[in-house]
Amino acid sequence: MQGTPESYAKAVVMSLATKCVSAKRDCFIINFSVSIEKLLVNRKTADPEKTISGFLSKSFNGGSDLDEALTECLYLMENDPAFFRSDVLCVTDGRVKYSPALVELINKRKKNEKNNFYELLISTAYADQYMYSLENIDTLDPMRLFDIIFRLNRDGNTLVEYRNGKVKNFY
Repeated sequence: MQGTPESYAKAVVMSLATKCVSAKRDCFIINFSVSIEKLLVNRKTADPEKTISGFLSKSFNGGSDLDEALTECLYLMENDPAFFRSDVLCVTDGRVKYSPALVELINKRKKNEKNNFYELLISTAYADQYMYSLENIDTLDPMRLFDIIFRLNRDGNTLVEYRNGKVKNFY
């Protein structure tokens, strides 16, 4: 991801992370580029906004494999009480890959612990070719990893929700 989609993604992450800080909730951010980079922001973090901004100033392009990042999320959910009931938001450009074995583990977690996994798809030409019709959602999420996929159009003016075979336009 690069250019305008990357800027949108960083703005969303910054907004959500600062909301977590304001609510005195822990926030764990993973950049899943070629390798993963992690940032934990909690009550002990000095100047959390500056820390988040510094982390987001890095480039996020170059990778599409979610396995390592999702494995890290599962580990955190299972081993850190602050994240036991947390949800996961993957901000992507639609070019993600993940293994069936990992999806199986995640689906067990979702069923037993009620965690949710969401995707915010920042539209690119690649994503747009699949997302104009709901029938093509299986191309982007064939194993139904995500409970809800939100799609932000390239113009940044339209947000669409795909959930349980239905489409909802937000604006």
